[in-house]
Amino acid sequence: MTLRAVSSTLLFFGLGFVLEHLPMPEMLSWFQPPWMLLFITLLVLHSPHWFGVWVALPIGLLLDVEHHQLLGYHVLTLTIYIALLQALWRKLKRFNDLLLSLVVIALVVVNQLVGNLALWAVSSDSFVPIWQPVVSTALIWIWLRALFSIITSKLSFK
Repeated sequence: MTLRAVSSTLLFFGLGFVLEHLPMPEMLSWFQPPWMLLFITLLVLHSPHWFGVWVALPIGLLLDVEHHQLLGYHVLTLTIYIALLQALWRKLKRFNDLLLSLVVIALVVVNQLVGNLALWAVSSDSFVPIWQPVVSTALIWIWLRALFSIITSKLSFK
């Protein structure tokens, strides 16, 4: 991996953390997509040999601290999400954009369900919104993927 690719990856992760914590107006607060999940999806689909399940540990712990969640919550959900994404990677690269977005939306639903089950196992009164991240991901995914492909082609990110 070149120095340019490493710095671009760190820039993507930094941007993802900033966007994840970006305050939104009350009227648009339901539209806050899971930015780090989207950026991890883009990176895993782009270079699955570099970005694997190992990414879930540092990013998950940082997300746990940032969102004031139980320690290990995001590590668990990201590990399952990335493992499913890598298992489907060879088939996903042959899909068109619409089918790929449907698969990504389904994976976000699985991520939210695993998060709900994990929080339910620890305490009975916690709830993770399932459909809000799914709707916002559906609206943003194709735009974000097109932007990512433009950026990676300009930076020769391989």
